[in-house]
Amino acid sequence: FPVSIYLGILFFLVSLYCFVQWVFYYSASPTLVAIFYTNFSFLAYLMGPVNYWYVRSVLNDNYRFKKKDLWHLVPSLIILITIIPYMFTSWIEKIRVASSIINNLYFLINYEPTIIHKLFRNGYIYLSRDFYTFIYLILTIPIFVRYFRQVKVKRVLFGQGFMIKWLLIFQFSFFLMVVGHILVISRAISLDNPDLVYAGSKVQLLAVIGLIGLLISPFFFPEILYGLPRIPNNVLKNNKVDKRNSAPINKKPIAHLESKYLHLIEQKVGQCMMEKQPFLRKNFNLTELSFMIRIPVHHLAIYFREEKKQSFTSYRNQWRVKYAKSLIDEGKTKELTLEAIGMLSGFANRNSFIIAFKRSEEISPHEYASDSN
Repeated sequence: FPVSIYLGILFFLVSLYCFVQWVFYYSASPTLVAIFYTNFSFLAYLMGPVNYWYVRSVLNDNYRFKKKDLWHLVPSLIILITIIPYMFTSWIEKIRVASSIINNLYFLINYEPTIIHKLFRNGYIYLSRDFYTFIYLILTIPIFVRYFRQVKVKRVLFGQGFMIKWLLIFQFSFFLMVVGHILVISRAISLDNPDLVYAGSKVQLLAVIGLIGLLISPFFFPEILYGLPRIPNNVLKNNKVDKRNSAPINKKPIAHLESKYLHLIEQKVGQCMMEKQPFLRKNFNLTELSFMIRIPVHHLAIYFREEKKQSFTSYRNQWRVKYAKSLIDEGKTKELTLEAIGMLSGFANRNSFIIAFKRSEEISPHEYASDSN
C-alpha cells in the first residue's frame, strides 16, 4: 500500500543515517568511511519530509504526492548539487580523506569538501540535518490537532484506535532520537570537541532510547504493515430524534463505503474464499484475509458489520460448514468420523464444529449425515 511505502522509506533513511554515524565514529575501515562520507548526506534532509508525508497520509486518508510537495525536497536537492563535484573525485583522494577522519575526528571540523562547507561551519551543517527533521516533527502537530478536533465518527481511523497509539509512540520515539542528536551535537560544537558527539552522556542515552523505540515499535503494531484506511466517502453519523421528547437516540455510528467499492470487496472476499479456501486453516482471521486480498482490515470490518450484518467469524464458519457438508455429501463419513470432518473443515475442535453447524443448518452434523445417507 502507498502509505506503507512512506514508512518503508523513512525506516531506510533513519537506518542509513545512524549507520553512517557509526561508520564515522567507530569504524576503522577507510573503505567504509570513503563510501559514506558526504556522498549520501543529502538523504538526511529527507527524513523530516517523508515522516511528515507519512503522518499526513494516515490522518488525512490521502497518500497522493502533490506538486507543491516538491518544495519539501529543495534542501536535499541543494545539498545533492553541491556534493556532486566531491562524488566524482578520485578514489585515492577519498581514501586519503577517510584515513584522515579515522586518525583524527578534528579533520571533520576543518575539511571543506563542498561549497556549503566553505560557506558555513561544518558543525552547523551537521546540526542542520537533525534540526531540519525536528522542524518537520513540529509541523506534524497541527495535523494531529486537526484530526482530534474532528467529530469522532468522521475520523479516518474511526474503529482503528491502535493506529493513533502507533503514530503517537512512533512520533515520540522519533522526537527523542532527534532531540538527543541535536543536544549532543550542540554540546560538541559549543566545546569545540567532536569526540563528545559519541561520548557517553544522558542526552546520548535519550537519542538511543528514541532510536530503539523507533525500530521496535512496529513489532507491537504489526497491523500497520498491512496497509491503512482508504475510505472513499467520509464516515457519517446518523442521529435519530424521538419526536415525543425531542431527545436524541444514541445509536452506534454507521460507517458507509461507496457501493462500487463494496461490490469490489464482496467480489474479492468471495473469490478468495472459493479459490484459495483459507478458511480451512484453524487460525485464519480477518487480518490474514486483509493481507491476501489487499483490502484494509478497517474496511473489511465495516463491510461485515454494515453490509453482511454478521461477524467475520460467523462468515468464516459458514464456509467451513459448507465445506463440511460437501464432505458428508460425498460419503466421507464412511471413512472419517464427524469430528475428523470438522477438523478438516477448519474447526479447532468438535464442540465449535457442532455449534457452528447447528447455527447454520439448524440441525446437528450427525442428523445431517443421517439424512444424507
